[in-house]
Parts: sequence; C-alpha cells; structure tokens
Amino acid sequence: MRPDVKQYIKCIANGEFAPAGMSEWTLQCEKATKPVDTQALILVEIICRLVNLNATIKSPQPPDSKTIIQEALALDSDMAKWEEELPRI
Repeated sequence: MRPDVKQYIKCIANGEFAPAGMSEWTLQCEKATKPVDTQALILVEIICRLVNLNATIKSPQPPDSKTIIQEALALDSDMAKWEEELPRI
C-alpha cells in the first residue's frame, strides 16, 4: 500500500493505527530509493510512527506514560535529525 496523506489524516482523526501496508511499503522502497528521495522516505516513516503514537494515546487501554514520552522524544529527535539532513538549496 502506497502512503496516502488522506489515509494518515483519517487515521489521526479516528485514533487509528497506520495500516501495516504503509510500513511495509517504506521497507520495500528502501531497496530501490534514489539518494534524492531518501529524505522523503524517512519522513514517511516518521509520520507513520507519529500516527501510531497518536493511536496508542487515544486507545481505550491506558497507555504507559513512560513509553509514550520515550517515543515522543524519539520522534522529536528523529524529526530534528531529518530536518538537519535536508539538502540545502
């Protein structure tokens, strides 16, 4: 399944996890990604993790606060690293 922004928005709005096919798609693309597209692929992975974190927070079962904080900090760090590695224009 190719990532679709509408699908991510729907998942966030409904508190749903990203479909497994989206993560699988990014893994398949890693093998054939051109260097110029690497940053886009990394961003898709980060967004997928964000969608899943949102679903975990909104789940009926109380989420583990420590796990939520760790993942949020990891996402923040990965997003900062992603931004730093963007090609300068």
